[in-house]
Amino acid sequence: MENNLDILRQKAEQGDPGAQYRLGLIYECGEGVEPDYAAAAELYHSAARQGHQTAQFDLDRIYRWAESLPDDNPAVERWGRQLAEEGNPRAQCSLGLSYEVKGNISEAIKWYLRAVDSGDKGAGYHLGMLYMNGDGVEQDDNEAAKWFRISAERGIADAQCRLAFCYMTGRGVPHREEEAARWYKYAAQKGNAAAQVNLGYLYAEGRGVPQDDVQAYAWYSVALHTKSNAAIESIKSIIPDFITDEDKAREAAKNSREVLHNRMAVEQVVKAEELAMAWKNKISGKS
Repeated sequence: MENNLDILRQKAEQGDPGAQYRLGLIYECGEGVEPDYAAAAELYHSAARQGHQTAQFDLDRIYRWAESLPDDNPAVERWGRQLAEEGNPRAQCSLGLSYEVKGNISEAIKWYLRAVDSGDKGAGYHLGMLYMNGDGVEQDDNEAAKWFRISAERGIADAQCRLAFCYMTGRGVPHREEEAARWYKYAAQKGNAAAQVNLGYLYAEGRGVPQDDVQAYAWYSVALHTKSNAAIESIKSIIPDFITDEDKAREAAKNSREVLHNRMAVEQVVKAEELAMAWKNKISGKS
C-alpha cells in the first residue's frame, strides 16, 4: 500500500490530474492515511484546474459539506454550478441539497427535478422527504411516494425503505404488506439497517411474508452488525413500528431478537445465525 501511495503521490506532484484526484479521495476517506479534508480539497483543486470534471464536482461537494473547510469559496461554487448547468446529474442533486440546507426550498426543488430528469438516482429520495415532512412545501403523501418510487427503482436503499414504509402504512399508496415486504427486502439486501429490522419484524409477525422465526432472527442479527452497534446499548423496549432511523432500528433489533431467542429451539437459532452470516458476507462483498 505504501509503495502504491508513494507512486500516486509522485504522479500527483508531476501534475497528473487523475493521480491528484485519486490521492484526494484517499485523503478524504482516510484510506491508509489520516483523513485530511484540506489536503483532499487541495488535490481536487489541482485536478479541477486541469479540467477533471469529477474533481470539480467533488471539490464543490467537499467544500459544501466538510465542516473544517470554508463554505464560501466562489471559484468552487462556480465550478459546481457550471457542472449542474451543463447537465451533470450529481452536481444538480448536490446543488439542490445545498439550497435545501440553506432553506431555499423552491431552488432546491428546481435542481432536484432537473437532477431526476438527468438520471440522478438520489434526487427523487430528497424530493420525497420534502413532501413527506412538509418541509417548505405542502405535505403530500402521494407526491412523497411518487418520488420515493423513482429513486427506489433506481436502486437507492433509503428510498426503497421509505417506499416500503409508505406501503406498510398506506401513505400515498394502497396499504399492501406484500409490496412493503418486497421493498424492505431490496433495501435490506443493500445494507439498510432500518429495512433489515422492519423485514425481521414482518417475518416474526407473518405480515406480508410467511411467518418465519429463523428469517426474523437472521435479519435482526444482520441489522445489529450493519454498522457500529454502540448506539443500541441504551435499549429500553421493543419498537414494533415501521422504522426509518437506523439507530432506532438497531435498538429494536437487539430487543426483538432476544424475544425470539426465548421461543426458538437451539437448532433454529444456529440456522438463523448461519443465515445471518451469509447475508452479512454478501452485503459486505465477502461472498
